[in-house]
Amino acid sequence: MSKYPHAIEWIVSDDFCVAPDQWPSSMVGAFRHGLIPSPLEYGRLHLYRHVPYDGGTDQVFFDYVRLKLYCYGMSIPLIAAHFEVEESFVHASLFRCMQRMFDISAFVVWATATDFHRTKILPQMWHACRDKSPGGRAKFLRLLQKDLFILGTKVLDPWIKSPLILSYLIYATPKQPRNGIYPCDERLGGTFK
Repeated sequence: MSKYPHAIEWIVSDDFCVAPDQWPSSMVGAFRHGLIPSPLEYGRLHLYRHVPYDGGTDQVFFDYVRLKLYCYGMSIPLIAAHFEVEESFVHASLFRCMQRMFDISAFVVWATATDFHRTKILPQMWHACRDKSPGGRAKFLRLLQKDLFILGTKVLDPWIKSPLILSYLIYATPKQPRNGIYPCDERLGGTFK
């Protein structure tokens, strides 16, 4: 443990596992479609196989780790000290990761806060995913209601590529809280009141 004094400093602090109430101002341009989940909402999320990782370099995964650490209350100066990089690098890392998150279709659909228990699935939505959806229309809908991150990584790609479907999800569907609907990390608390 003596090799990681900055991690220990974070662990014994009051900020450990407490999400900050807002994102750093350096991340403003990383969000798309007007969809901005809070650090608490993002931090608690279980992405399963949707975790951004390109397999060729560690950079993409470490960007993800740094963003999660921020959501779990590790300050940017401590993240920089822990990884032995400049704070500006950490800001760029958080920005890159959030930008990449909007390339993950399940994340974008989750960020729309659509309540799949009450929303109507348009025929275009079903037809776009029919070939990739597991077990037919009823099972597909149940998975959307239970946890859309269980779906394969490419299943919802047609939804975010379709202006009609994406607009419908963002603007015309019943909404639900993003936090706590799907399985999430209950250990993470927040400062937002």
